[in-house]
Amino acid sequence: MYFKRDYEVLDLLLAAVKPEYQGKGINALLFYDLVPIYIKLGFVFGESNPELELNEKIQAQWSYFESKQHKRRRSFIKKITE
Repeated sequence: MYFKRDYEVLDLLLAAVKPEYQGKGINALLFYDLVPIYIKLGFVFGESNPELELNEKIQAQWSYFESKQHKRRRSFIKKITE
């Protein structure tokens, strides 16, 4: 595989696991297989997609890495009255 790039940041696209397989280490298998490949390709950082701040399972996933939250998105609802 040959491609030219000058990027150090990998964009981790959205991945989902079927409910019957959740909590069984599927994400761990993906990371176990893919992280060494990403490192070999020269990536230094990974950027995840928006995640719920209160989703403890997702937040715990990043505890195995040296991570830093550098972006935050929030949505608010404001009722418009007539």
